[in-house]
Amino acid sequence: MGSHEADPKTFGGVESQSTADLTARARRHDYALRVVSERADGVLVVQFYTNLPAAERKVTRTRERGLRADLSLVRLTAVPFAVLDTLGGAL
Repeated sequence: MGSHEADPKTFGGVESQSTADLTARARRHDYALRVVSERADGVLVVQFYTNLPAAERKVTRTRERGLRADLSLVRLTAVPFAVLDTLGGAL
């Protein structure tokens, strides 16, 4: 390599991970825990957790108050970018 060529293994002088390694590391983020819980006013709230003990605490505390709560494992899927106007301007 010449003195002005960038090393393909570095980014800003820091060693980068290979694409395969990066994909393997990101795979653990393909799943989340979805907690659907009921508030005291009857409104259902949906929250996503990546930490099982935290999700279980949410469910336990909600049920201790006599309210409903459900925990489920979900897989996260990336969707193509969409302009808000094609979705009616609001999510």
